[in-house]
Amino acid sequence: MLAAIFTLPCGFVEAHSSGSRYICPESARQDSDNDTVVLVGNSADAVSQLLASGWESESEDYEGAENNFVSVRKGQENLIVTDKSDYYCAFVLATETAKALRLAKREDRVTLFRAILYRTLPSKADQ
Repeated sequence: MLAAIFTLPCGFVEAHSSGSRYICPESARQDSDNDTVVLVGNSADAVSQLLASGWESESEDYEGAENNFVSVRKGQENLIVTDKSDYYCAFVLATETAKALRLAKREDRVTLFRAILYRTLPSKADQ
């Protein structure tokens, strides 16, 4: 199923696993998604092609999506598609930091990703 992203004529550049199945597989739920962040040359074209091949848009479910990425899903596969190399690199940095710290709790991963991706400090309500 992920082979679809490697054949996109819109300029596939790079992809990296993310999400709980990658970061902390021993504590991931069995029904959790396989998340992959994908860097492409043109995200609008890539998403259009993915939607045409049966993927569904989910971007409205994610904080920060409006200017940085589009999320599409097919089955348990979730692609975070971006054409912003800085955002892609920050996402990979957050993923690998969470993995190195073995962050099993979703709340901890969300806090780390918000800090790295959006330079947002945790609020008192998050603590």
